[in-house]
Amino acid sequence: MPADRHGAGFAGHRLTAGSYAKLLRNDCDRRCAPDPRLYPVETVPDGAAEWEDLKAAGVARAAEMFDELAAVGEPIVVPTGYAPRAGGPEWLSTPAIYGGASLVRVHRDDVCEPAEFYGDRLPNGAFDRIPVQPRHRPAP
Repeated sequence: MPADRHGAGFAGHRLTAGSYAKLLRNDCDRRCAPDPRLYPVETVPDGAAEWEDLKAAGVARAAEMFDELAAVGEPIVVPTGYAPRAGGPEWLSTPAIYGGASLVRVHRDDVCEPAEFYGDRLPNGAFDRIPVQPRHRPAP
């Protein structure tokens, strides 16, 4: 049975304070970290030292990116599993394949809303994706 997509909590659910900043920081860290698959340390002379330099540069860029994005305050879209789900509405706590949201949009005021649901299973075995337009408007 799919989760109630039109229930009272559909327009937004308040997460614990600081969730937006934590999710944004994690996203910046993930986006700026060097990919070890693209840099085989063991095949490059002094590769370990260069790898540490790349990681340090990634950390510095992630901090800079976080400051820039936090200043703008745009919502961040993350997989539902990244958002704290304790005490959340059904669309947040139910796995996506059973009708819950697959992606959530988290606003700077720590309000989360669904950003995408899975629809019907397609002939190739994948799920159709149903985007959800933002409803929550945080105060400036």
